[in-house]
Amino acid sequence: MTSSTTTRTVSTARNRTPLHVFAGIGAVLALIEVYLLVRWVTGPNFVSVPYGPSEPPTWMKIFVHLCETVFWVAAAVVIYKVVVQPWRRERRIGFDGLMVISAMLCSVYDPLQSYFHTWFGYNSYYVNRGTAMTEIPGWQTAGEPHSALAWPILFIPPLYAVLFLGIAALCNTLMRRAKSRWPGINFFGLAAIAFATVFVMDLLIEGQVLMRLGAYEETGWSFSWLDSTYSHDPIRNIVAFSFVFTFAALLRYYRNDRGETFVERGASRVGGSPAKVTGLRFLAVLTATMGCLVIGYHIPIAITTLISPNAAWHDGMVNSSFLNNHMCGAGTDRACPKG
Repeated sequence: MTSSTTTRTVSTARNRTPLHVFAGIGAVLALIEVYLLVRWVTGPNFVSVPYGPSEPPTWMKIFVHLCETVFWVAAAVVIYKVVVQPWRRERRIGFDGLMVISAMLCSVYDPLQSYFHTWFGYNSYYVNRGTAMTEIPGWQTAGEPHSALAWPILFIPPLYAVLFLGIAALCNTLMRRAKSRWPGINFFGLAAIAFATVFVMDLLIEGQVLMRLGAYEETGWSFSWLDSTYSHDPIRNIVAFSFVFTFAALLRYYRNDRGETFVERGASRVGGSPAKVTGLRFLAVLTATMGCLVIGYHIPIAITTLISPNAAWHDGMVNSSFLNNHMCGAGTDRACPKG
């Protein structure tokens, strides 16, 4: 090896930053998602899961349509504020904008925790075409046309956009206030504040609003006093949900002196156009967002379905075809697990 070759190799190694590493992973994740989406849209599973024969109450139908409308309006406002405006002003998108876009893309993987066993169902009255997760090799839960997790196309993507940024921003505000009041508080103290905040928010947002009004339904052990006819927010969901958004809040909070999060570090040293740098940062943030979901939620929940594969389904799911997605119970000839 010549001295000039050695010099180039050393120079390349020195120029490799965390941004390049995480962007590389993000590029692979993006290609995988494109592959799954193409397979899904062009395959036999891209068909709606019917809500009948059970008929959702009128108030639930209204709520479903409100979710499909209100969250998209909210997401559009958020996207304009943190993506469109910064790009028009500075030809640059900040972390918040990149996280919002990444969250919407990662929402496709929302059913992923059911890889081994089905433990929840969406309200199939939402506009749906099944789920792209049926295209993952080895998918073991229900995945047949008209009988699969009915991923709500017009609800889950904007919900992810609003929740990821909104909850992380709220946690960061409380973390900054705590740091101002108690200057000596460390990483673990701030993480605990974020976790407690998200824990309470999940009890309110999911358990007492979204699930109670029939947006989706889950199985597993929970506190009976939190349940209603359609509401069943299991402990495993509350804890995993809290971990996901605690990770997101910590990622957003801790930055270097250039304002770069952990996965974006080195962006200020990358040459090229603003579009190139933004593209690399987007792929890096996509990696981080997916990491929050997979490590904080999908893997832990999937493990619980292996440990307790026959956890009893809530009566609201068993008796309502619009909540069981025709995987078992009402509307099928298959019995749901009884525990």
